[in-house]
Amino acid sequence: CTEGVMPRHHPQHLLARRLIADGLIGDLQYIYAACTASLPSDYFRRFPERGGGGMVDLGAFTLAAIRMYGGSPERVYAEEVRRDGALDHNFAAMLRMPGDVLAQFEVGQEVCRGDALHLVGTTGRLVLEDPWFCRNIRRIELQRQGPPPHADPVSEYIPVDPEDAYHCADLYAVSRIQFDAVSTAIVNGEAAPYGRADAVEQARVVEALFEAAAKSVPVHLM
Repeated sequence: CTEGVMPRHHPQHLLARRLIADGLIGDLQYIYAACTASLPSDYFRRFPERGGGGMVDLGAFTLAAIRMYGGSPERVYAEEVRRDGALDHNFAAMLRMPGDVLAQFEVGQEVCRGDALHLVGTTGRLVLEDPWFCRNIRRIELQRQGPPPHADPVSEYIPVDPEDAYHCADLYAVSRIQFDAVSTAIVNGEAAPYGRADAVEQARVVEALFEAAAKSVPVHLM
C-alpha cells in the first residue's frame, strides 16, 4: 500500500536529498513549500463529498515534501480561509520539525498559480523549479554563500538526469517512476518506498493541522 504522492519518487527529489546528505547546503534549517492555483468553481476538488479543499488536494504535495526532508513534525499551527462555510480554499501552516528545523507551506484553490520548494541550510539553498508535477525538469538550482564583503549567494545548476535515464521530458514520467518503484518492491518482496505507516503519519499530521486551524492554537504531535 502506497499513497500516490508521485513527486517523492522523481529524480529531482532524489538528487536534492543526496545534495543535502552530502552537506552542500550545510545543516538544513528551513523548508518553504507552496502549491496554489486558481481553480474553476465546478472543479471536482472543490466539493467536500469528493475529498475537496486546499489542504487535502494541493496540501498533500507540500506536506509530504516537508515530511520527506524534515521528518515528523513536533508541533503545527495553521490558518485557513473558508468559502460558503464548507471548504478550506486557502490554507497556510507553520511546522516545528526535529532538530530545530522550521517549515512553512501555503496551498490555495483561489490563488495565482505558484509551485515552489526551497530547502534552506546554514551555507546554501536548494530551489526546485517544479517540485510537484515535475514537468520537463532538467536541473536544480544550488545557491551557496558568496565571498565577502557582501556575501551575495552564487548560483549553480545541477543536472537532474543528465543521461535521460528517467525520460523527464515525458509529462507522465513522474507517474511512471512511482509505478515502477512500487512494482519493483512487489516483485522483489520488499517494503514499498512509502508504505502504510507513511500514509497514516501523513493523515495524522493533516488532522492536527485542521485542529490547529479550527482552534487557532498550536497542536503538539510529539
